[in-house]
Amino acid sequence: MISNMIRSGQIVPAQVTLDLLKAAMGEQSGPYLIQGWPKTLDNLDAFELQCGACAGAICLQGDEATLTARLLDRGQTSGRTDDSAEAIGRRFHTFKLQSMRVLETLDRRGHLQRVDASGSIEEVFVASCVAFDTLAI
Repeated sequence: MISNMIRSGQIVPAQVTLDLLKAAMGEQSGPYLIQGWPKTLDNLDAFELQCGACAGAICLQGDEATLTARLLDRGQTSGRTDDSAEAIGRRFHTFKLQSMRVLETLDRRGHLQRVDASGSIEEVFVASCVAFDTLAI
């Protein structure tokens, strides 16, 4: 079910993702870095209700053309079904409609770090580590 939803650009139901996250988080102590989630305000609300407040988020920012090229490149070796041009376009659309509101909410709380993702992989990694260290408790 999850693979089919990802392939079609849909968002996996919050409780399915939350159950997987809670199981993984129960195996070790935090802080936790959860890539690509929460995707909607409902996801954020459910996460905070069941797991506690979101301490922060890191947003990798770049223009759509650069990000698309990187995802297509990743698709050459990742085996991910959602690294096709069609799926990437749907993901950008979903992000703009739903996920931006999560980032705006976390930004208003002062819990958002932005990272310029236009640099090299190494530069983005270093900047992301600095952003994480800023957020980590």
